[in-house]
Amino acid sequence: MARATIATMIPLDRVAFYLQIDPYHFNCIETDMHEITTSCDDVWYQHDWQRNGQISRESLAQALKTAEEFTFNYLGWTPLPRWVSEEEVKLPVHYRTEVGNWSLNSIDRLKSVKTRWGYIIEGGYKDLTLIDTPATVFSDEDGDGYAETVTVTCVTTVTDEEELHVFFTGKNGRDEWEVRPLDSMSITAGVATITFQRYLIPSPNQWEESPYSGDPHTVIDGDDVANFETTVDVYRVWNNPSKQIEFLPVLTNCTGTTGTDTGKLTIRKTREGFFAYQRADWNATTETWSVGNFTYAPINGKIWYRAGYRDSSKEYPERQMREDLERLIVNYSLTKLDTELCGCSNTRNTWEKLNTDLAHSGDNGSYSLPWGDFSNPFGTTRAAFELWRFASAVKLSGSPYAN
Repeated sequence: MARATIATMIPLDRVAFYLQIDPYHFNCIETDMHEITTSCDDVWYQHDWQRNGQISRESLAQALKTAEEFTFNYLGWTPLPRWVSEEEVKLPVHYRTEVGNWSLNSIDRLKSVKTRWGYIIEGGYKDLTLIDTPATVFSDEDGDGYAETVTVTCVTTVTDEEELHVFFTGKNGRDEWEVRPLDSMSITAGVATITFQRYLIPSPNQWEESPYSGDPHTVIDGDDVANFETTVDVYRVWNNPSKQIEFLPVLTNCTGTTGTDTGKLTIRKTREGFFAYQRADWNATTETWSVGNFTYAPINGKIWYRAGYRDSSKEYPERQMREDLERLIVNYSLTKLDTELCGCSNTRNTWEKLNTDLAHSGDNGSYSLPWGDFSNPFGTTRAAFELWRFASAVKLSGSPYAN
C-alpha cells in the first residue's frame, strides 16, 4: 500500500490510477510480470532522498493533503464521511440567563448549533475495536501466473460491511497504516471475507531501504512472498455515540471552579450542518441517553460528530468518492509538488498540461483570461481552473454535485 506519515482521504494508490502508473512500480515493487524498463522509469520511493530529484510518496501525500483540505474548506463539506472531534461552538444564550429554560429557544424548541462541516451524519466519535489478525492468503484469480489477490477471513459479530477496515499488523489501527482501497468485503453467517491487491502490503521496513552504489533501483522483489505481510489486523471502525457535546460554562462561583455537563445531538438540518442539543447523560450499561437538567447556564460547547457526503450510487459510499471530483483533486495536488514529476512521457505530459499557467504572458506564448477568473482562489494553473469551476458549480447549485 502506498502510504505516508500524512494520512489523506484519497488513497495514494488512486493517484497512480489516474496517472496510469503501474501500481507495483508506484509501490516500489518489481516482479517478472511487472519489470522495470531502462527506457521508462515510473518507480516511486518512500522518501525524496532515496532517489535524488524524484518525487516520493511522502511528498505526494503532503501535496494531496493540501489539495484536499483546500477543496473541502471551499465546499464546506467533505466528499466522504469523517469524524470531527472537539469542535468548539458558541451556544445561543438569552441575555437574561436566569430566565427561561436553558435548553429551549423562544418558541419552545430545542436550541441548535451550527457545525463547521456540512452533510452531518450523527453525533459521536471514531472508535476502533480489533476483530482479528488473520493470515494473508495469496491467489491467482485471473490466471496470469502471478498470485496478486489477497484474501483474509475472520469470524465477527459485525453486520455492517462498511465498518470493516484492514490495517498493517501491530499499528493500532492508525489512519496512515490502513490498507486501501479494498476490492471487496462481505459478511456471511458471521464470517467476514475481504480481498485486496498484493501490492498494498509489502513489508514496511523495505520502504526505508537506502540505495547503494551501483544499484540504480533499490526495489522490493515482488516474486518473493517473504517480502509481503503474512498477517493483517481487521478492525471494526464505528461511531461511538457516548460522547457528543460537552457544555462549558463561565466560572460557577467565586473560587474559580467550573462545571461540565454532557448532552446529546439530534440532526436538524443535514446539508447545512445544524444539530439540536439538549442536556443528557450516557448510560454505558443500556447504551442509551437519559435527558436531564443543566446545572448552570451553558455558554460554550465542544462537539463530536461525523459528517461528509455519501454517494448512494457507490457500492461502498463510506469510502468511495465520486470519480470526477477525486480526479480533479488529484490533478490539483500535482500542481502543489515542489519538484518536477519524473517518469514516462505520458506521466510527464500529464503533469506539464496540468501545470500550465493560464495567466502566463511571455515571448514563448500567452494566454488570455477574463478578469473575473483572476479571483480563482485555487490559482491559475489548468488543474486549478478545472477544480474551481467544478466546485463553484456545486456551490451555486446547492446540491452535492452539479450534473
